[in-house]
Amino acid sequence: MAATPADVPLRTLLEAGIEVALGADDPLLFGQRLTAQYRLVRQAHGLSDNELAELARMSVRGSVAPAEVRTRLLAGIDAWLRDSDAVQPDTEPGSAAALAPASGDRGAPGGQELVDQ
Repeated sequence: MAATPADVPLRTLLEAGIEVALGADDPLLFGQRLTAQYRLVRQAHGLSDNELAELARMSVRGSVAPAEVRTRLLAGIDAWLRDSDAVQPDTEPGSAAALAPASGDRGAPGGQELVDQ
């Protein structure tokens, strides 16, 4: 039987202080975008916006992106979290609201910029 996303001990890893980074591997081969990974983690593990934002920060801090890119991405994550109540359902593609499915889930912390990196 194949493992499910809920089988990943994500909360145990996070509570142990282990840095975790979500990835989409090869989206053309596996059919998953990074926003889908965040949605899946929220669904399977019930992570809050704050927890998703910290997960995204871990990914950025652990990256080899230039410092100015990491700084910009971290600011985008903070803005995503700060603006969580301001997201409107009818927005243009690529916005944080456009990433959210009908259930009210808002997609990946940091919006499309983080996803496209």
